[in-house]
Amino acid sequence: MPERPPVPEAPGPTDAADVEPGVHEVYQETTNLPAVEVVVVNAPRVRPLPARSGGLTSIMVGLAASGGVKVLGADPRRKTAQIIGLASDLRLGRSQGEVLSNEAAVWPANVPYVDETCDDLWAVAVTVATQVTIAAEHWVD
Repeated sequence: MPERPPVPEAPGPTDAADVEPGVHEVYQETTNLPAVEVVVVNAPRVRPLPARSGGLTSIMVGLAASGGVKVLGADPRRKTAQIIGLASDLRLGRSQGEVLSNEAAVWPANVPYVDETCDDLWAVAVTVATQVTIAAEHWVD
């Protein structure tokens, strides 16, 4: 097997054009060419993918006697979701049984809860029925 030639030192970025990708780099065309071996010389630049889409909705969440509400269903494409209870603290958990017991977390009213999982999320209001706003973002395909 032939020995690889030495890899030259990669120059550092000199201006914003070297750091931020252009539109042609972000939306690259895929081809059926064979894979190319890549040797990483310096630490690779990593950036999070942008959210492709999002949605805003509001629902009413009642007290524990109402049985709880599934505010988020399981979704592997979900990047983040923010949950805001407006008039009451919320009891948040991963199952209906959890929010109806004392095992669930109590989240204060008017403070956004940021969920970065793709699991179900259930809620019940702690003091009075409340409007809950949900803002969800989904990963780029």
